[in-house]
Amino acid sequence: MKKIVFFLFISIGLFFIFNSACKPKALSFRITGVVMDMSNVAPVNTGEIQLFEYPLGSQIGEFRGLIELEEDGSFEFEIERNRAERFELRYNEDGYFNVEKTIFFSELNPSQENFFTLHTATQSWVQLIIKNQFNPSPNDKLKILKSQGRNDCFGCCPNDYYHFNGIQDTIFECLNNGNMYFGFYYWVNGSEIFNHDSIFCTPFDTVTYEIIY
Repeated sequence: MKKIVFFLFISIGLFFIFNSACKPKALSFRITGVVMDMSNVAPVNTGEIQLFEYPLGSQIGEFRGLIELEEDGSFEFEIERNRAERFELRYNEDGYFNVEKTIFFSELNPSQENFFTLHTATQSWVQLIIKNQFNPSPNDKLKILKSQGRNDCFGCCPNDYYHFNGIQDTIFECLNNGNMYFGFYYWVNGSEIFNHDSIFCTPFDTVTYEIIY
């Protein structure tokens, strides 16, 4: 009888061992990378990065994690290998441009590290101080052509013409990358003679330039 009980316990133990060994392990994705500051081509060592998962057919991202960047600008996430349509990395930090990086499911490999580089830049503001203080007239005209600088963000100014008619005492403000030049031309009262200048934008700061006419 004792032998029967002993063998029964052995059989049950072996069943659980083999059952657990045969059970497939849950696969995961390891998503790593670095955030680079293109203002000085160096890693960013401040700020946080978030990971969102978009299930198949959904336009609403599900939050999967948030971490602070390491001193060398690196980050790492490990998430379960769900059958999602895509993932999204989001970088946010005051004084830097926000960055979003879309990663499709087909780009990820569960058997190796999946490395991605995100590119941001420091922010800098340009203020053109515009005043027509020399015998100002409602007929005065100022035309500005922005010719150089960032133009693809909220707060950035497209490279285009800008018109300031009449009596002016205003500020024309544009957001730009730090360590980048902001270039422009301007004409006064329809004259064919133009002025041209450019401003070097200091990171995390506001630079001013006066146009007095």
